Amino acid sequence: MQATSGATEAKAPVPMRSIDLEPLGFRRLSPLRSRDGSFQLTFSFFDEDLLLMTFEGSEMVRRLKNCPPTHDDRIVHAVVIDWKSGRLLRRADWYLHDRQQYLWPLASGKMLLRRGDALLELDQNLAETLVLEHAGLFWASATPDGQHIATGLAVGSAKEGGKSHSHKYEIRLLDASSLSLLRTVPLDRPVPPRLTGAGYADTVLKNGWTWLIRFGADGQLRRDITRVHSSCIPDVEVSGENTLLIGRCTTAQDRYVMSSFSTEGQFLWPDR
Repeated sequence: MQATSGATEAKAPVPMRSIDLEPLGFRRLSPLRSRDGSFQLTFSFFDEDLLLMTFEGSEMVRRLKNCPPTHDDRIVHAVVIDWKSGRLLRRADWYLHDRQQYLWPLASGKMLLRRGDALLELDQNLAETLVLEHAGLFWASATPDGQHIATGLAVGSAKEGGKSHSHKYEIRLLDASSLSLLRTVPLDRPVPPRLTGAGYADTVLKNGWTWLIRFGADGQLRRDITRVHSSCIPDVEVSGENTLLIGRCTTAQDRYVMSSFSTEGQFLWPDR
C-alpha cells in the first residue's frame, strides 16, 4: 500500500449549467481592455429563471452626429437568457456615451440603465421607461438593496422652480418604486459618496497620512468607522447594505491592504 498525504486535493467545482456564449456574439476582451477600469461585462437576474447578460461589442462604432468629441461612445449588447435551458429570449443593442457603470438591479425585479444624461428602467422584455433626464447628470447608482436610486447632478448654474442653488453639485436619493425625492446631499466637488439606504460613507484627512472613514445620513451625527494610515487616498466601496470595503496604500513594501467593516464600525476581515 502506498502512503498518502493527509491533505486531500480540492476538487474543482462542477457547474450546474454551462451556456455557450459564442452564438450570442460574445468575444473575449483583450487583457489591456479588461484592465482599463471600464465596465464591459455584467450578469444580473430579473428573477430565478431570467438572466440578463450585457457585454461590450467588438465592432467598429460609428459616432452619432450629435455626440461631441468628449464622448467615449461604444455599443453594449444585452441578452436575456433562460438560464435553465440556455435559450435566448430577447436581445437589444445600447449605444452608450462613456465607460462608467451603466446597469444596476432594482428590488422591483427591474433594472436601472444609464445612457448619457438619461436614466431608464428596464423590464424583462428590455422595454425602456424614462426615469430621469438631466443635462448635469455626472453619476448614478442604486443602493445594494435596490430600494433607492442615487443621482449625481451638476446644479451650480441651474435654477429649478425659480430657485437657485448655493452649491455646485448634489446627490439626490430617490425611492426606486415611486421615484419620489427622499433627500438631497450637497457636494462641493463631483465626487459621489458611497451610498446605502441608511446613509453614505466619506473620507476625511486628519493629519499627515491619517484618514478617518465615516458613515451616516446627511445632517445627522456621523459614525466613525475606522482610522487608516495610507499614502494614497483610501478607496471606500459599499459591498452590501450594511458593509464597507476600505482599501489603503501601506507605507512599507509598497503593498495595498483591503479591510471589511460593518456600517456600525465592526471590523470583519483584512486582506493584502
